[in-house]
Amino acid sequence: MEYYLIILSFIIIIYLFVKLDKLDGRMKSMQYTLDQFTKHLGLPDNPINDELRELIKAGEDVKAVKKARETLGLSLLVKMGPFKSKIYINEIRKIRSIKNPNKSSNLSAHKLEILIGKYDVIKISPNNRSKLIQSLLAINPDIQIDVTSIVSDK
Repeated sequence: MEYYLIILSFIIIIYLFVKLDKLDGRMKSMQYTLDQFTKHLGLPDNPINDELRELIKAGEDVKAVKKARETLGLSLLVKMGPFKSKIYINEIRKIRSIKNPNKSSNLSAHKLEILIGKYDVIKISPNNRSKLIQSLLAINPDIQIDVTSIVSDK
């Protein structure tokens, strides 16, 4: 019985290594294609890439991810007391203003309600609502803004 488990474990490990190798090959192929498109179109490399590569080489992956998120604006970090939540900006569908402080744990009377994906909703109280909305729209212009709730809220 033990031999079967050892053999099965060994087969699974080999299978995973083969899959990982194939995935690595696909990623390299995609990177090569992307590099060729960039070179052909004459697009400059993002200046942050060198800094990110240096951080990764130095073994500071967490700092590299944080720097990429801050620089490229790919996600929104929401703090709720001791908890943090990450919202991917490309998944935000709609933003509207709400006034009822009883609808969330947030004590502010003026909040933004953000619809993420199909059913997820989060309520936030940003320091500068208009700047946040402008920044989100710059990254994802498909976000629907409920203008009536935002204008009537001022």
